Amino acid sequence: MASYLDETGLLKLWSKIKSYISNATAGAAKKIATARNISLTGDASGSAVFDGSSNISINTTVRKTCFVGSDNASTNGWYKVASQTMSGYGDSNIIFAVTSTYGNYKTGIFSLQIRSDNTSIWCPVAKWLVRNGFGTGDIRIVINGMTYTMYVYKDITQYGRIQFEILSESSIHARNSGITLYNSSTKESTEPSATVKSSDGGTVAVANSAGAASKLDTSAGSATQPVFFSNGKPSACSYTLGKSVPSNAVFTDTNTWRGIQNNLTSDATDQSLSAAQGKALNTNLTSHAGSKSNPHGVTKSQVGLGNVENKSSATIRGEMTASNVNTALGYTAAKQTDANKAITGISASGTTLVLTQLDGTTKYVTAELVKGQMIYCCSNSEDQIYCC
Repeated sequence: MASYLDETGLLKLWSKIKSYISNATAGAAKKIATARNISLTGDASGSAVFDGSSNISINTTVRKTCFVGSDNASTNGWYKVASQTMSGYGDSNIIFAVTSTYGNYKTGIFSLQIRSDNTSIWCPVAKWLVRNGFGTGDIRIVINGMTYTMYVYKDITQYGRIQFEILSESSIHARNSGITLYNSSTKESTEPSATVKSSDGGTVAVANSAGAASKLDTSAGSATQPVFFSNGKPSACSYTLGKSVPSNAVFTDTNTWRGIQNNLTSDATDQSLSAAQGKALNTNLTSHAGSKSNPHGVTKSQVGLGNVENKSSATIRGEMTASNVNTALGYTAAKQTDANKAITGISASGTTLVLTQLDGTTKYVTAELVKGQMIYCCSNSEDQIYCC
């Protein structure tokens, strides 16, 4: 026969169950049936396995990053990136990964070292280890007392925010309050006065240096369009070669280059004669000037030799008789038989010439106007002194 609990019995049973539950503890369980992995994500990362048998600790890595700049228009300028206050003797060594985002992609690795003593701090290292697109001096360190502040320059007017991430941070006996990173979208109102400007350094090759890179990562211009460099990048000029010249172009070279002709037959008026042909021309002129063989073929009729009697010198000498000479002269030449009668001096006295002879005697010659000409005649003909 079956037995049933009445209401009173059920109440007593429920009371015992509640007492058992209230007195039960989790310590009675050794572990949970299935262990669980607990992970942290985001700027902090880490993980550990929890099975309920004991407490767990998670070793975390905190990602230190910041963004500066703005995607709005007219936001080019200087932005605060980080600052740190130091005390005592020590140093702070930080390596940043630097990346520019949408619209102006740049990358770089930047090394910063700050040293301190009890009264001052200084910056021995502020150098790009790798730099692609950023300017050499785009980062500035400003030191004020025991605090330093780092700034970066955003060179484009819109977009191109810049991210800084700390890759490595170490210190030796550093006593500081830790570095502070800023997420700033507002540029500085004034340009920071740098205590130290960033530079290229270290033993790592600069990525965008033409001296180390196999080629530039950008190109510009063409075979007819010149190129200039702007912010370290090639940019095309606004004019082309062989097609147009700027209206304000200034030409300082007044020499006009001319073509060369290596012959003596060209009739070009805008060409120059080669040195070789100049030498050949000089040789021809020298040879021609020294030729005695009538190179031009001049005839006797061209020089009038037909008007001259063709007589030999012997015939001419034979015809040079006293009679022929007197006839040719038109008068009888004086015969000087006495050397003492030779005239040694002539002087004028009015219209009379006074002739002094070698023997000291004088003769007088008077002048007469004949047919408009002054004719001098001797006072007597027997002295055989004639004048014409």
